[in-house]
Amino acid sequence: MARKLPKDAFFEDMARLHVALTFDDVRLTTGYSVTMPDDVSLGSKFSRNVQLKIPIVSAAMDTVTEHKLAIALAKDGGLGIIHRSLTPKKQAAEVARVKRHLNALIEDPICVYPNETIEAVLKRIEKEQWTFHTFPVVNRQNGRLVGVMTQNDFDLCDNYCQRVKNVMTSNVITAPKNTAMSEAYRIMTREKKNAINIQVFQILLS
Repeated sequence: MARKLPKDAFFEDMARLHVALTFDDVRLTTGYSVTMPDDVSLGSKFSRNVQLKIPIVSAAMDTVTEHKLAIALAKDGGLGIIHRSLTPKKQAAEVARVKRHLNALIEDPICVYPNETIEAVLKRIEKEQWTFHTFPVVNRQNGRLVGVMTQNDFDLCDNYCQRVKNVMTSNVITAPKNTAMSEAYRIMTREKKNAINIQVFQILLS
């Protein structure tokens, strides 16, 4: 018959009998709680100004944390520390990949130009290992926004020798400077678009 022991007595028995247990050998009896799961917060602080949704941080060790793990942790509310067994340039590239993957508002978007070929853009994507296929298209001379390239534009292109200007989406949906994320999402839902150009393009649109 199973015995129910206080915690201290349980461990005293284990020490006296020289018995070692694995996780599968132990069952914990939970107590009654009126706290609902949705009311529980696992939030913590990594530093004075960095909040975490879950108290999990990956080690800054070689082969442990690069952009893939950092992105996975960030999606769940944790934090990944890029290791320093990389050159400073590669460290910066890993951090940039995480930021570009996660940020709803990208302040310094990677742009393409109307006269570039689709093939040239795809080669840049492959070389830089970007995980996205949405780019503002800007005039090379004055930097003004003239369109946007999205995943659909790439997928529906049957000739990669074509210029960006021939396949880009010209009717770009925009919003005024300082538009809130909630309002941007509402506009995207209304227009059935998965990208909207807002504050980040204020200079391009001026």
